[in-house]
Amino acid sequence: VLDGDRPAYVFFTSGSTGPAKGVTHSYEAIGWMFATAAAALELVPGDVMLPASSISHVAGFIFSFAALVVGARVVIARTFDSQEILGLLRAHRPTVLWMQPAMLFRLIRDHGALREDFGSLRLCRSGSDKVPAGLTREFTELTGMVINEGFGMTEVGVATMNPPSGVTKVGSVGRAAPPLDPRQGRPGGAGRYGRPSLDQLPQPDHGLLERSGGYRCGHARRLARFRRCHEGG
Repeated sequence: VLDGDRPAYVFFTSGSTGPAKGVTHSYEAIGWMFATAAAALELVPGDVMLPASSISHVAGFIFSFAALVVGARVVIARTFDSQEILGLLRAHRPTVLWMQPAMLFRLIRDHGALREDFGSLRLCRSGSDKVPAGLTREFTELTGMVINEGFGMTEVGVATMNPPSGVTKVGSVGRAAPPLDPRQGRPGGAGRYGRPSLDQLPQPDHGLLERSGGYRCGHARRLARFRRCHEGG
């Protein structure tokens, strides 16, 4: 049985408040972060996630695997220029888009971008930097949608978000992401020490990792390992 306290991966911070540092996350922490992201984004098996940033970025990593854990599909971009992303929007019709503000600005200012390219989206999440008012205005003018801004950290993953099924307040990073309890600084809810339970997530009936080159990967065994590790069994 995999020890949940064992180091699983290291992500480096951006260095915005000081020298960049490596943050080590355990296998158990992965379960918390995936469960929190899946709940915050309200992911379901029918979703198609397009994380239009490097999967080596902590947000791209968490959102991609949170989608796979619930049985949703993930579309991986080979590059992050506007033409690549527009092509994936048209070919795969994602329901959830994640982009950093600077990249999202370039996407919506592409002369080939049309409102119908974004018609399949139910949610556009942006973060890792402040979403400028100009980006919010131009995105809404083009797509008819509102950018859902949130806040996260390399150390904790998704921390806050406007609830997708609720009201998105422009200029606000929203509420504490479930099942996080900001008063305790740790996950809250059911389970030992308030740990969130992956059993509360939607049960997958499929789950594919898609790249524009056609690569696909099932996730059932990975999900089972996460569950065993997370529940300590």
